[in-house]
Amino acid sequence: MSFDFVVFDPNIAPRDGKQFRAWYDVQVDWDIDAPDPAPDVLVTPLRQWYDAMIRQYPDMVRSGNDTPMAIDYCFNAHFMYCSMAPEYGTQAWALAKELAQQFGLGTYDPMSDDERNNGCIVFPDGPLPNPPSWLSRLFGKSKG
Repeated sequence: MSFDFVVFDPNIAPRDGKQFRAWYDVQVDWDIDAPDPAPDVLVTPLRQWYDAMIRQYPDMVRSGNDTPMAIDYCFNAHFMYCSMAPEYGTQAWALAKELAQQFGLGTYDPMSDDERNNGCIVFPDGPLPNPPSWLSRLFGKSKG
């Protein structure tokens, strides 16, 4: 079992829950035969976030560090998927969110996503709003 979280470029990610999840699925469709990219491919805010994170939570793949505090950082230019041992996950996630806010990035908690509540998808200006419930749509209490 691992503790997983995502940090992303809010200028690229869709601001609709369903569209965001579809975009996320494309991002994590990794080519397992492709070499791991160097951090140089990251857009500047994501690179700053990564550089700040690895000070406390080293890059398991690129540094060869496999201690429990190491994170497997899988990424492309606008997206970072992080997976680590659960014993330090809560602390790493707290730091990840703090740094994401500092660098103007979004965060996503795929482990708590039940696809009904968009609160796990957070842009710099706050979480995505939830879609109107079917009851509010049925009784006309929603504009959606």
